[in-house]
Amino acid sequence: MAESQRGQDEASRPGATHSELSGSSRDTVQARDISGGIHFHTKDSTEAALLPQQLPSDVRGFVNRLDELGRLDIVLGDSDSAGLTVLVGTAGVGKTSLAVRWANRIRERFPDGQLYVNLRGYDPGEPVSANEALERFLRALGVSPERIPAAEEARAEMFRSFAAGRRMLIVLDNAAAVAQVRPLLPGSQTCRVLVTSRSSLSGLVARDGAHRVSVTTLSSAESVRLLQETTSDYRHEDPQEELAELARLCAYLPLALRIAAERAAARPRMPLPELIADLRDESALWDALSTGDDDAAAVRTVFAWSYRALPEEAARLFRRLGLHPSPEFGLPVAAALAELPTSRTRRLLDALVDAHLLEDLGLGRYQFHDLLRAYAADQAHSVDTVDERTDAIRRILMFYVRTASNAAELVGGSLYVLSREDVLSRDADQSWSDISVPVFSDAEAAVAWYEAERTNLMAAVRAAGDIGFHRASWQIPVLVKEIGLRADPLNTWIELQRAGGEAARSSSDAFGEAAIETCFAVDERLARRFSESRLHYSEAARLYAQLGSRRGLLHAENGLGLVELWAHNMDPTVTHLSTALSIARELRDRVLVGLLLSNLGEAWLEFGDPDRALPLLEESIDVLREVGDRVYELDAMNFLGRTLCQLGRLPEARATLEETSAGMREISLAANYGGHMNLDFARLQLAEGAPADALVSSQRAGSAFRELRNPQSEATAWALSGRAFLQLQRWDEAASFLGRAVAGHRDSDSMWQLSNDLHDLAIALDRIGEHQKARGCRTEALDLLGSFADPSANALRDVISAELDSRSSESA
Repeated sequence: MAESQRGQDEASRPGATHSELSGSSRDTVQARDISGGIHFHTKDSTEAALLPQQLPSDVRGFVNRLDELGRLDIVLGDSDSAGLTVLVGTAGVGKTSLAVRWANRIRERFPDGQLYVNLRGYDPGEPVSANEALERFLRALGVSPERIPAAEEARAEMFRSFAAGRRMLIVLDNAAAVAQVRPLLPGSQTCRVLVTSRSSLSGLVARDGAHRVSVTTLSSAESVRLLQETTSDYRHEDPQEELAELARLCAYLPLALRIAAERAAARPRMPLPELIADLRDESALWDALSTGDDDAAAVRTVFAWSYRALPEEAARLFRRLGLHPSPEFGLPVAAALAELPTSRTRRLLDALVDAHLLEDLGLGRYQFHDLLRAYAADQAHSVDTVDERTDAIRRILMFYVRTASNAAELVGGSLYVLSREDVLSRDADQSWSDISVPVFSDAEAAVAWYEAERTNLMAAVRAAGDIGFHRASWQIPVLVKEIGLRADPLNTWIELQRAGGEAARSSSDAFGEAAIETCFAVDERLARRFSESRLHYSEAARLYAQLGSRRGLLHAENGLGLVELWAHNMDPTVTHLSTALSIARELRDRVLVGLLLSNLGEAWLEFGDPDRALPLLEESIDVLREVGDRVYELDAMNFLGRTLCQLGRLPEARATLEETSAGMREISLAANYGGHMNLDFARLQLAEGAPADALVSSQRAGSAFRELRNPQSEATAWALSGRAFLQLQRWDEAASFLGRAVAGHRDSDSMWQLSNDLHDLAIALDRIGEHQKARGCRTEALDLLGSFADPSANALRDVISAELDSRSSESA
């Protein structure tokens, strides 16, 4: 809830959760009517799955391919087949068009949806890995980011679980290797998979039972028909022999034929022999450079022929787009590259689309065919100077840096990373400040932009490293950190953070090093690897202090305080958080003052001193209400409710928690924080002597945390259910739930929670006659408590010691 509690749940990024505070009838229990066992459960994952409809639109002007379509139909109807087909053919032969045509024809046979991914196996840049494709598929099937595991094998298992028994069509376009494909196979006979590749992918045929369908060049007659259909609305009927010659010069490849046809259609009064002569001249120019691959030479010839007919402004943009670090991009970055207004850039992009040199994806997004992207980049290296190319790439990078900054301004607000002003103030090169970048209306729009551009942002970091533009290498990962924590599976950016850190070190940029160290510290803290997190935060603090960055030091001190709070170490927690609060007051940053007052109040609450927590939380609420930060005001109110509960002021505690819950519903945060709110209500209900109500709340919390894949918080919900059963004197069930809580907290290395669970479990075990096991639990709990020196630990230690002494006396 407040910074540290919300951070615990950020390990699974609650910003994308769908748990509801109220739950539903199928995953709750009824208060005051409890019989039999009670178990946490959640909907089977397939019940919540979406029906993805990812197929691209059908191809305009598709001709013939009746034989290949028929063969695909036969495979589809073969009940004994493995359900896997590979379309194989040379570049530009029309494999994707054929796959999309066939998939759209038979999509109704797959009522559970269609998945599509372009694996970009032959692009000049990085191909799409199987791990990345699995993430896209799982998202499309309705899996929230926090539930998607990091490892490829775990993602593949989850995907197969979703696909089991479902009738889905999966198209894997432009695969270069078997390793890209195999993890994406659904493993279900009810699904069908269609792969396109320039490679034979023999391993899929031999091991996975794939059918191979070869896609050859069109016949002369088919090629002429394609030319006729594309040009018929624009030109008088051209002689068959002239069309046949144009088709021959295009090597009967659909990609080249479509480009040639568009050029002919755009010049309706030019006799076709003139266009053919022009293409022959271009072909002669390319013959000297030919590698012996006739198809490739023909495609390059047609590209050059069409490119040279472009107006200079469009040709310049085409070349520059070839330098963009990935094949898909949006209109705003194209405008930044063109150094032109958006409206003028759109007209240039339309010209490139009309010439079939670019594909319009709709919604202001475009993409290159891999061959055309390579050609555009070749032209940039041939025509433009090194300085011009470097300038273009830097404009791309600064576009993404500055747009990420705008997004971070709306989505940020926590103490995970530095403010955008801190990051951009280190960008001493202001010559790129003329770049026009998008602004966002709200956080939702900012996150949507990030999700559309995630691949480009990652590619931009790699490109920055390639050209030695070191600042962008660390600025982008730092700026998108907060958004990524909400929108991505864990560790999505880990490799690029490393690259950013290396770039900062190589350029002696201590601030960049410190910022990246902060990112790593957050990752390790959320993963509950406290020793590693301390090291990263400490190094960041050292660098910030060396630089004289007070705000940076504040972030590092706050982070260290949260690490110690989670590890339940009182003195260092209070020291670090108090230092951070002092710096916030020094900087006169009221928002940070309010947040740190809340964090410090939570710390005293956790360490068993609610009297010290109370005034800090009340001051925090006043400050945050004054500055209008409703989200963090509600965070602080939540902790105030818990504090009042510990002080025994139960009516006030209930009123505060109910007001907090209502406030979260008002600003659409109930789904985000419903799990934690239910934990707090369960604690209050136990204090009120209403264990049946506490069971309802803890079960709802457990369901929410299971959905979030947050085992540490789920274990806390189990522990609260166990305590509710203790109050109900249902000892067997209490022991069962508390045993699960012990296992969960032991696995998550939560020693403070574990010691409390062991004590409660000992009480339940004594009640069912398992006295030796109960003694073992108490002894282990005492050993764990030896490392804690706060009031709450001291009080629990005294209770357990007294219980052990009492049991020893009874035995004697």
